[in-house]
Amino acid sequence: MATGTARYRRRANHPTTNGDLSETGASSNTPLVAGGGLAVVVAGTAAVWFGHRRRTASQD
Repeated sequence: MATGTARYRRRANHPTTNGDLSETGASSNTPLVAGGGLAVVVAGTAAVWFGHRRRTASQD
């Protein structure tokens, strides 16, 4: 086994920490962004549904 590999394994089994938790990327804006995305999906669904109803009614 190579010497460098043995050193890496020793460090991997005993990581050093500074007491801080890692960042997850989530922020306090997440619910706002999710709500905005949901509003866009609902608006798009309503537009397709009303457009389909309008075309179906005019074909009768």
